[in-house]
Amino acid sequence: MTNTTYESTTGFDLDPTDDSISPGDGQNSDAGWSVGGLANSPVVRASYGTISVIGIVGNLLVCFIFFRVPSLRTSTSYFLVHLSVVDLLSCIMVIPSHLFPDPPPMKGRFGDFVCRFYFSKYPMWTFILVSVGSLVLINLERFVAIVYPLRYKSLYTLRNTILMIAACWLYSLAHNSFFFAVYAFTDETGCQYVGFSSDTVRFVFGVYHYFIYYPGPLGFMIATNCKMVRKLKQQISKLNQQKGRAGMAGQRELWQAQAAHELQKTLLFVVITFGILWGPNQTMFFCFLMTAPLDFTQAYYHAGVIIGVCNSCVNPLIYTLKNKAFRDGLKGLAGCCRANRVEDLTEATATGSLALTPEAEGRTATDHE
Repeated sequence: MTNTTYESTTGFDLDPTDDSISPGDGQNSDAGWSVGGLANSPVVRASYGTISVIGIVGNLLVCFIFFRVPSLRTSTSYFLVHLSVVDLLSCIMVIPSHLFPDPPPMKGRFGDFVCRFYFSKYPMWTFILVSVGSLVLINLERFVAIVYPLRYKSLYTLRNTILMIAACWLYSLAHNSFFFAVYAFTDETGCQYVGFSSDTVRFVFGVYHYFIYYPGPLGFMIATNCKMVRKLKQQISKLNQQKGRAGMAGQRELWQAQAAHELQKTLLFVVITFGILWGPNQTMFFCFLMTAPLDFTQAYYHAGVIIGVCNSCVNPLIYTLKNKAFRDGLKGLAGCCRANRVEDLTEATATGSLALTPEAEGRTATDHE
């Protein structure tokens, strides 16, 4: 395959309005994905700007509430805060990548670095992959806590939690290093998309890339959530049958199982939202890697990216709408509840909780199997 490259007089902006490029002939599939035209329109930039502001404010609020409410600080909340931090970084990175996409002309090694690192949008897509990995880690943590509670304490120590998060970052940075290989810079021609070395490499990488970003994580999260929901329903059913003779201890265990069930419904909603929002963009990029004549200058592509980026700002809204504990924390911070309601949120605030303790889940899971 011969890759066609296009560059502007600045050396950084691939100009889709060039008369030498025919939008309908499929050549734009080789022009790279950092193109101007519609991407620079006021409507598109306003859309990215709105998403960024909502995402930054919402994810900062999530982090603040988790740190502000002591009872929400558990192993699960560490992963949830990490997800919010990564989504926050993704929203921040959208601003220079889409609102100010064209850096000034550069030369030499620094120009080469800016081309491969910035113009390819390597940071933004790396943050997005870390976000996907963080969502997988959250579901894995919940799965172990509910289905294998006896192993939970030994697996989810603070040290192991940090190692899991670090591994997520290292893998994402390494996986997206392909961005450095498919862009190149010279002082004469500027920044160019040069593509993959062969069709075989492009096809193999395309399948792997698509699986890592979308169907792999989505399939794993749906499967584990369905398993967890079934497990918790069985526990709730058994506890309801024993409710009349179990006393206060039984009532407590029933409440714990119901709280865990509410959390799983919240996380399942997050997973479904991820699947809906990122599906169009990831499928289009997969088609591009399979050499389909995808035109990155057209509205359908930008709509797919905008919808996908929305995933970085919807989770705070989901927590607010679907989770009572988060709403209680939000009301407390807004002064809608008594001051000690925020300081001493205990088990009563965890109904549908984002922070049911592993110990409580372990008792519920093991005592009624």
